[in-house]
Amino acid sequence: MISIPPSLAPAKEEALSLLRQYWVETPPVSFTKILRGLGLSLIEKDFVWDTSNISWFLDIENNTIYINASDNFQRRMFTLAHEIGHFLLHKNILAREPGKYELVYRSQQIEWIPDPIEQQANCFAAHLLVPKTMLDKYYHQASIDQLTTIFWVSKQVIGYRIATEY
Repeated sequence: MISIPPSLAPAKEEALSLLRQYWVETPPVSFTKILRGLGLSLIEKDFVWDTSNISWFLDIENNTIYINASDNFQRRMFTLAHEIGHFLLHKNILAREPGKYELVYRSQQIEWIPDPIEQQANCFAAHLLVPKTMLDKYYHQASIDQLTTIFWVSKQVIGYRIATEY
């Protein structure tokens, strides 16, 4: 088992708190009530510039998350959860440093990226989409492929969550 660093514990706790607040008890996580409750808008859009590399754009002033409609479904779900994490964990930083985190290029890493803010948002997203209480219900009876279908996430996210829990 890989334990998450102490600096990521607040991200994990914030994700679990959000699930409790919106009574999310079974996978997959539905974002409709969460977005509405947080006052966020979601726009799925084909980015006309280099769609292979752009994953999202966050408009913090208008509480709007733009995600790349060209991404596959699991990628869009992770991106959305990641951005909600930024909104909850880093709104003050984002407001103080406009432009620094607005446009982010795609990375295939979940846990080993150098920026601590991105690490926290990734940790938040992984725990929001695959919380331990839900993973416990399926882990011993489902394959990795089945888990990706149950939780609407990639194999990479499932692998990360299994590695950090068992």
